[in-house]
Amino acid sequence: MSYGYFYNHALPSIIRQIRKIKKFHEPKFYAVAVGRRVGIYRSWPSCKVQIDNISNAKYRRFDTHNEAIAYLEKTPIETPLPLQDHELLTKTTKFDHHHHHHDDNIEMTSLDSDSSSIVYIDGSCWRNGAPDACAGIGIYWPGSPEQNQSLTIDGRQTSIRAEIWAAIYALRQAKQLGLNEIIIYSDSHFVIQTATVWLYKWKRNCWMTSSGSEVKNRYDMMALDESIRQMKKVIWRSVPGHSGVPGNEEADRLANAAIADQEQQQQQQQQQQQRITIANSESIIVNDPNKNENETKNNVN
Repeated sequence: MSYGYFYNHALPSIIRQIRKIKKFHEPKFYAVAVGRRVGIYRSWPSCKVQIDNISNAKYRRFDTHNEAIAYLEKTPIETPLPLQDHELLTKTTKFDHHHHHHDDNIEMTSLDSDSSSIVYIDGSCWRNGAPDACAGIGIYWPGSPEQNQSLTIDGRQTSIRAEIWAAIYALRQAKQLGLNEIIIYSDSHFVIQTATVWLYKWKRNCWMTSSGSEVKNRYDMMALDESIRQMKKVIWRSVPGHSGVPGNEEADRLANAAIADQEQQQQQQQQQQQRITIANSESIIVNDPNKNENETKNNVN
């Protein structure tokens, strides 16, 4: 084989094959927008568990984590519609910051503690992905209703950011209450996986993804990381969403109540503005100089 033939024909073919093999083995990100548990999964089997027997399931595969997040942020949230009754058994995984390993099916992390305070968190977003989206968070403290929080968030209004900031506010509140340890219950696979898997990797990589792009919602993630580090111990536990778990239902109610309150306030402001506009218009008509001049002429005649 001549050098020219190898350079012009054989080498390009080899390079193409290498690229195909590399692309085949690159990690994929499966974003589930409507399913048993909204989130981003690293393997098809773990994604499939979330969408099997869900008639209106919405999911897509992406090459990068940022693309997967963007998909979740722009996809309207819907309630999953099961085709039949089912029971989803999830796996319990212990998370250790010093001996960390990735687990595709991580649903819950536990560092057993009986002395920690318990809090349920949830984020909600009405019209997720639309220009007029509105996001809220709910923080429910069992047995301490005076500590419950029902708030809307600043910045971009998305379901992902609502889930993240629900965790941040709960952690900050725990610190203000003088707590060193806390157990956080969430129905968000995304938040739990972010807190126990991705934050660790992103920090090591200077807040860059494995594909070399900046982590999406970077400053939200940094705020979450800082809030976690302020606590002595944070225990993340998974709870199935919309399944009648009292604490989770209360957190969901608080999140949606915050949005409803803001929407009502905005509606009242719009109605008030409309009344002012109408009143101003009527005032202009009453004081119209042309109208007064015409009336004077008519009276003279």
